[in-house]
Amino acid sequence: MKPVQTIIIAVIIVNAWIVVLFRTDSPAHSSLPVFMTQGIHTGDIVLRRGKGLISDKFRRMSLSDKSFSHSGIIVKDGDTFYVYHMYQDMANPGLKKEILCEFVDPLVSSMSAVCRYDIDDIQKKELEKNIHWNYSNQCTFDDKFELGNDAYYCTEWIRHEFTIVTKDSTYIPTSQIDDFEYVAPDNLYLNQHAQLIFKFPTR
Repeated sequence: MKPVQTIIIAVIIVNAWIVVLFRTDSPAHSSLPVFMTQGIHTGDIVLRRGKGLISDKFRRMSLSDKSFSHSGIIVKDGDTFYVYHMYQDMANPGLKKEILCEFVDPLVSSMSAVCRYDIDDIQKKELEKNIHWNYSNQCTFDDKFELGNDAYYCTEWIRHEFTIVTKDSTYIPTSQIDDFEYVAPDNLYLNQHAQLIFKFPTR
């Protein structure tokens, strides 16, 4: 296992135990800013800067813009916006479905952003269908942080989903440290196919 992977996995294990020992059951409670609800769509990507050591580690994996640590894909169902995101926890790691306002709540996020890719309506429909399939079939979290297997971490899963609908393996780029190739948060929006829609502090 590569040194970078070892460090990431060690940080996750330590922080997972911290969460188990010290978490509370207080729910997130914020509502979405009006400008967000009027300007986002299914298929948009939401990013956040999480709080804690594990978030700080992932944020620093970005080589250009270290603003964000976690990400997911937005899907609108009726009047409600949801975020589907790969998440590691001790009890049930895998693809999570969370209300958008909880994903960007100040309790868990100090900064958030939304970006949009240049895909058409047919590709958006396919993306949404694939997301629902992944959620129903319990897509597996990649605790080894390796590209090319059938398990995924948050940014890798997003890249995988857009690779499928665009049929372009270079649609979202990757980063590399020594011989370790990975998908960093800034790979998702610092590319020719992405447009940053919103970026705002949530604390």
